[in-house]
Amino acid sequence: MVMQDRKHPEQGFRAAMGLLTLTKKYPKQRVEKAVGIALFFGKLTCKAMKGILEQGIDEEQPSVEKQNQTKKAVLHENIRGQEYYNK
Repeated sequence: MVMQDRKHPEQGFRAAMGLLTLTKKYPKQRVEKAVGIALFFGKLTCKAMKGILEQGIDEEQPSVEKQNQTKKAVLHENIRGQEYYNK
């Protein structure tokens, strides 16, 4: 995804290498979790990743996959639902 978002392949390669160097300072599991958070917010940049890891946001938040699994539809007579907006 990093490579596709850049205009030139060299820029994508440098950005990807920057992200990979984070595994030297932080454990691989934390970096992967931070990538999930960054992707969720659409900010997969080195600066965003460093911020997530430095602030420990990846340790506070449950993984994005778990968040998506725990979301349940709320059923109530005042809630319109998806069908209303597809008209």
